[in-house]
Amino acid sequence: MPVWWGKNQAGMQAREELVDRETPVGENGMWLPYIEAKPLSAAKEAWLRARDLMLKASEELAQIGLHKQLCNRLIEPWMFITVIVSATEFDNWFHLRNHKDAQPEIAWVAREMWRQYQEAVPDTVKAGDWHLPLIYEEDWDAAFDLTKAHSGQTVELLKKVSTGRCARVSYLTHDGKRDLLEDVKLHDRLISGMETDEPLHMSPFEHVAQALSLPVQSGNFRGWKQYRKEFTKEHFGGPMP
Repeated sequence: MPVWWGKNQAGMQAREELVDRETPVGENGMWLPYIEAKPLSAAKEAWLRARDLMLKASEELAQIGLHKQLCNRLIEPWMFITVIVSATEFDNWFHLRNHKDAQPEIAWVAREMWRQYQEAVPDTVKAGDWHLPLIYEEDWDAAFDLTKAHSGQTVELLKKVSTGRCARVSYLTHDGKRDLLEDVKLHDRLISGMETDEPLHMSPFEHVAQALSLPVQSGNFRGWKQYRKEFTKEHFGGPMP
């Protein structure tokens, strides 16, 4: 649902919100039509009717046999999504989106991000250490046991595990289980086109990063080297600096 029901007006932003009248009576003493007396309530009801219509259409398309990647498009406006965002420079984002003229729904997200950004106490790491999203203390123990058995290195394994989890946006598999080897398999599938020049899916590799001793640029990071930069074909046409 919208977080702010702006009233129609000229321009790109609504400055006034729809409101329901407590006493829906016009100047001449006549009762006003419902949509005039209760415009906010009427708008919410119409919004939900549109949702129900799209749910029905999406279900019908699925029964016909249309793939979910298309069926789901119809119901996106009524859904929350979970994303992972990694960056070292957020000033412009907050300047644009934590602002009175921003779309209210994205401004709501930006305000909450700003609050958490101000309250967060970041961990201090040394140059050479790794930022591994969705990796928890128990994962280090499990990875250590696996690398002993496979003669690998714990941190190298966890880089792959973290990448797989970023791709899934969860530390659990789609079956609801915690499985490091499944995470590694997903990591490997994302770069399976490396030898055949098929498209690679490198976005999840951007979140895993190694701390640098100098504030040099790597992708959209400053002072951190993205894991994706370890792959020579991470950018179509050849490696990027």
